[in-house]
Amino acid sequence: MRKFVMPSEFEPAGNAYSIMGRVSQAMKTAFELTDNADYNKEAQDAYLKAATSGDYDNLRKVSKAMFDKINKELGL
Repeated sequence: MRKFVMPSEFEPAGNAYSIMGRVSQAMKTAFELTDNADYNKEAQDAYLKAATSGDYDNLRKVSKAMFDKINKELGL
């Protein structure tokens, strides 16, 4: 399995909706592999709320933190 990474803000995948989609998919994958409640539907909703509670920089910060957490959990 490949490590989950944050896209550059200059890539097409760096737009807010793309980033949130990638994180949500990574959380779904992590939940399927670990059954850890930190990645279930409620956690995904909490991530989306936190990610959209500020500006673009906040979204990137919250998303990177989630990618880092998932990568650590999966040993990537």
